[in-house]
Amino acid sequence: MNIEENSLLKGDIRQSFIQLTVPIIAGDVLQQCYNIIDSLIIGKYLGTEAFAAVGVAGTVMTMMIFLLSGGCGGLTTIFSILYGKGDYDNFRREFFLTVVFGGLFALIASAACLAGMKEILTLIQTPEELFSEVLAYLNIIAGGMLGIYYYNLFSCILRALGNTRAPLWFLVVAVCVNVILDLLLIICCSMGVSGAAYGTVISQIISASCCFLYICINYPQLMFHKKDMMICKDLIYRSSMYSFASALSMSALYIGKMLVQGSVNALGTEGIAAFAAASRLEGFTNTFSSGCGMAIHVMVSQNAGAGDRKRAVESLRKGLQINLIITLCTAGLIAILAKPGLLLFLKLENENALQQGIRYLRIVAVFYVFCVFGDSLGGFLRGVGRIYSPILATLLNIVPRVLLAPYFTYYFAVPGLGYATGISWFLLAAGMYVSYVEYRNKTQDEEENHVRKPNSKHNF
Repeated sequence: MNIEENSLLKGDIRQSFIQLTVPIIAGDVLQQCYNIIDSLIIGKYLGTEAFAAVGVAGTVMTMMIFLLSGGCGGLTTIFSILYGKGDYDNFRREFFLTVVFGGLFALIASAACLAGMKEILTLIQTPEELFSEVLAYLNIIAGGMLGIYYYNLFSCILRALGNTRAPLWFLVVAVCVNVILDLLLIICCSMGVSGAAYGTVISQIISASCCFLYICINYPQLMFHKKDMMICKDLIYRSSMYSFASALSMSALYIGKMLVQGSVNALGTEGIAAFAAASRLEGFTNTFSSGCGMAIHVMVSQNAGAGDRKRAVESLRKGLQINLIITLCTAGLIAILAKPGLLLFLKLENENALQQGIRYLRIVAVFYVFCVFGDSLGGFLRGVGRIYSPILATLLNIVPRVLLAPYFTYYFAVPGLGYATGISWFLLAAGMYVSYVEYRNKTQDEEENHVRKPNSKHNF
């Protein structure tokens, strides 16, 4: 494959954006569908207790995966900029460093989780009757963190190159292998929840191997060799900072959602059921906005690396337009079809929960325009290397929600969380816009100085 085949530096921006975005969104939807299927398999064949054990384990497992996937997400910016710049020497060095030092970090994190898993489960007050099964499940997941890291790393590298189709197909492979292994290990081998954990780890290792082989075959110019195996302090520093910021952002977002859930739990069974069902539908809509934000991130990063500021800004403008059309249409459908959508998770006789869920979804739909602006501008800022933007976005998105949730749920029950979510999205959009304006003003000053001093160096 020609190294420029997937370049986003030329051609029609809208067409490139759509080709980039569709596989990202499809992958997110597929992942959500898989989570539902996985839960159904465990619940049907292992019973309620095993289902509950995996539910408890899922809280800790998600945090571990967020740390790894969040860190890899931060590396996407570096790989995209280097690829757009045509700096393939440093690309290969970065590839080597992330494989070696990132893998070392994953092993250290794995060992730390294994050593402290009992204390973690005690801290989150895991029921005694579930403790052994939860511990067994999480120990297997923690032991396989290296495979999970490499799957996320290689997928992020492919996305950084503008190739989002291959990661989608490898995700399909992971999902299919996982489902097959779940059925085989749980039913045929009677391994219980441990079988489900092994299925997850093995599927990630297989998909990571497929990703790596795909890169070796299709992008041989980007594979590191002996001459690229060197310690580059600048690359290590940048990789650490970008990864840390992204991982911290993902972890903080998840912790914030857990704190919001605490306010929901105070509403009783009906409130919990209403919010859980509505959140599933809201999450489906969010995949469109976040997927477009990721596509903007990649397009802007490549053009930033190439020094084409005009095309980077144009990528934001056209990407934002497409994001608004897609996400607002989806939000409108969710608002109109709220009741039949919620009936997929709730029973018709749960009238109170049903009405609360409908009101929540329709309130959130009104505010979705701010979510779109926040995700799109955030993708742009990450793309141009604003390292603080993921953390700022998370703080603006989750802190107001956490602070407002207890009061809004007290007065308005579940619909109150819709208002809290809408306010947080508004603050997110406002904060990202202020950051964007600050960046734009700064770069305009740099351009003026560059004109006055034509011999000065200018980095995008």
